[in-house]
Amino acid sequence: MDKQEGGSVRRLSKIIMATGGTISMLAMCCLDSDGLYMYYAGAVCILGGFIAGAGYGLRVLSERRREMQIEMFYFHQADKLDGDIELIDCSDSMKEAR
Repeated sequence: MDKQEGGSVRRLSKIIMATGGTISMLAMCCLDSDGLYMYYAGAVCILGGFIAGAGYGLRVLSERRREMQIEMFYFHQADKLDGDIELIDCSDSMKEAR
């Protein structure tokens, strides 16, 4: 289930980035218009860049979350193995040897 969730977030981030890039490219085609429409096209271009950046941020967060899950899995496995270790107090034997 975790692999499916991570894959869907990655897929969603790619879709968001592609949508933002497409919006920006289409707005750039309209930048040569005159008057007020040029400013609208510029604003839409910037908005598309923000949407693409949000998709990239979602992808980075997804990767960090995946790495953290892997790290915690191995850390938890190590804790299970460390439960069998018994510490031996050597301070008494060192005093007797002197």
